[in-house]
Amino acid sequence: MKVSNLLVLLAPIILALGIAGIIYVRRRKFYRRNVAGVEEFKSFGSAVGTRFFEEFISVISFLAILFGGWVSLRGIIAFLR
Repeated sequence: MKVSNLLVLLAPIILALGIAGIIYVRRRKFYRRNVAGVEEFKSFGSAVGTRFFEEFISVISFLAILFGGWVSLRGIIAFLR
């Protein structure tokens, strides 16, 4: 199996993982809010660490969505030729 065929097969999985990462981060932010809508953390270090972790996951997820979509589109175009 060629590498390009393998990427086309893995593209939907990469796309789904990217979407799952975005949903994971947004769900954590939602459940961290109190009745007034303010995010609550146990300590300052927890706040900084959590924000860094969530931003890192968000960037990786966004890149995975872009890459998965691009490879899927490339595969569809190659299939139609």
